[in-house]
Amino acid sequence: MRIGVFGAVYVNVRIRVDGKFDELGMNEGHAVTSYSSQCVELAKKLSIENEVIFLTSLDTETEIYVLRLLKKYGIDTQYCTCGSHGMGFHIEFEDDDKREATIAGHPDLSGSVEMAKRFEDEIFEKLDIMITDEIDEDFIGLCEKHKVPVFIIAEESDLELMDDADVELLRNTTVVAPDKVMDELSAWLTLPQAKD
Repeated sequence: MRIGVFGAVYVNVRIRVDGKFDELGMNEGHAVTSYSSQCVELAKKLSIENEVIFLTSLDTETEIYVLRLLKKYGIDTQYCTCGSHGMGFHIEFEDDDKREATIAGHPDLSGSVEMAKRFEDEIFEKLDIMITDEIDEDFIGLCEKHKVPVFIIAEESDLELMDDADVELLRNTTVVAPDKVMDELSAWLTLPQAKD
């Protein structure tokens, strides 16, 4: 199967707060940076038995690391874009007060949507299915135009926050909970699917 995955990648910064700060507000050596994305993790699992094309927008500071990780699994990254604000940040503070994690910004994936529009025939004619955690009207419209079934990863709480336009947009997609994605996809992928 040829599977497209479109989703965000986050930079996670965990900071240990111990009362000693430098001018930047943190002690050198106390910040640990890592990366997270439910779509990246899903793409890695799917790449074992499928051809996977990944679309996202990456920050220039982390582009090489993330692309190297994806390519290690044989995932096609030629349609990923890069920009100065491509990734969102999840900042977590660890201290005795156990302050809640804060999230600053959401990745700007407009560059990847524009890339998908520019190469739509090249991208979508290759695909049997598209999986995403983003509800983007233009992107979903491209999938529908090329008759590529869309799976949207969303929590029930996310659906409750949607406005009427988003609900209407999801009418021709399949919405799956994050913890049920592999089960749903496994069932779908075993069926005799064919693009019209």
